[in-house]
This record gives sequence, C-alpha cells and structure tokens, in this order.
Amino acid sequence: MTALSYGGWCILRPEKGEDLTMPDEPATASIDRALATKIVGAYVRRNQIAPDQLAVLISTVHEALVRLGKPAESVGSARTPAITIRRSVQHDRVTCLDCGWAGSMLRRHLTTSHRLTPDEYRARWNLPHYCRIPKRVEIG
Repeated sequence: MTALSYGGWCILRPEKGEDLTMPDEPATASIDRALATKIVGAYVRRNQIAPDQLAVLISTVHEALVRLGKPAESVGSARTPAITIRRSVQHDRVTCLDCGWAGSMLRRHLTTSHRLTPDEYRARWNLPHYCRIPKRVEIG
C-alpha cells in the first residue's frame, strides 16, 4: 500500500495484486480448509489417533471453523424459573424469574443485570402483560 499526501489528506493506494480484504470479513472455503489442515496437523503431531478417525477429526474441525462468527443455535431446553411464577409477584416486591432477585422495580434490574427489555422478559417466560396498578394516594 502506498501512502500519498494531497492537500493535507493522506491517500492510501493499493499495490498491484495486493489483497484488500478486511480482517473481519467472513473466511472463504479455501482459508477454512487451510486453517483446518494446520489445526489437525498440529493435533496429530502431539496426539495419537487411529487412521479411521482422521477423516472425522478433519470434518469436525472444518465444521467448527465454518460456524465461527455465526449466532449459536438455540437449545430447545425449557427454562426453569428461580421461583414459581405465581410467587414472583407479591404486594411489596417482585422477584426476577431468571436469578431470584427481589425488589420493588424489576425493569431496572432487567436492563442492568440481564440486558433485557420488559417485552423480551415476558416473551422469555411466556408471561402476560400485567395490569399496572398505581400506589394508593391519600387525598386531603
């Protein structure tokens, strides 16, 4: 890459045949294969492996490299709450179903500790929208 200055600006011009891909771009299949062979080669140098297991090892490493940077698949396991849903709402406090925290304001706890919005929390636990009842205020 050649740097040129023009009117106070620095302009970078690539050389012929220079690779201009960004480091955070997804890897191509050839790079995945090359990296998989390096990883498998390093593993086989230090560990004994049966010849019939070599193909399984190569495919497993290659699949793991292809999955890098992609979101993890959600596991279908059911969540278990820290407290029963019925007991989570009391007249003086509300309890978080994720961790069991008890306090008077669940929204702040959800955003700071779990980085969830109230709608995401309701969707996670399949909760209905509760009626918001204001505190009693004595007039006069």
